[in-house]
Amino acid sequence: MHGTTHVERGRHAETLAAAALALQGYEILERNFRYSRLEIDLIARRGDLLVFVEVKFRERPRKGGAVGAVTREKRLDVETAAVGYVKMKELRGARIRFDVIAVEPARGSGASILIRHIPGAFRASGRYRM
Repeated sequence: MHGTTHVERGRHAETLAAAALALQGYEILERNFRYSRLEIDLIARRGDLLVFVEVKFRERPRKGGAVGAVTREKRLDVETAAVGYVKMKELRGARIRFDVIAVEPARGSGASILIRHIPGAFRASGRYRM
């Protein structure tokens, strides 16, 4: 993904993440859902489970990994946008989960990409901002 902008690489990573979820049987409901100034990369559903997904692209694997890259502030933003989505779509009582998908080069493999799905990467804090 060299020769592209950070935003283009991020969008490409989101496309790969959406494809990986679809292969696992998830239905992609939204991409880049905006709630006020906040954004959720992917919203998916599998059965009665609603999944809010933060996608992290890394040029090189870093200490702490993808989950570590999702800061407390980002988790709060995703949770707030998720509450907004649930209210907007009138899905109160829905089972929800917050996942992270890491898209990064596979170690020692040249151009290969590794896509790691971390279901339940973080939990709702109940401290969302509305």
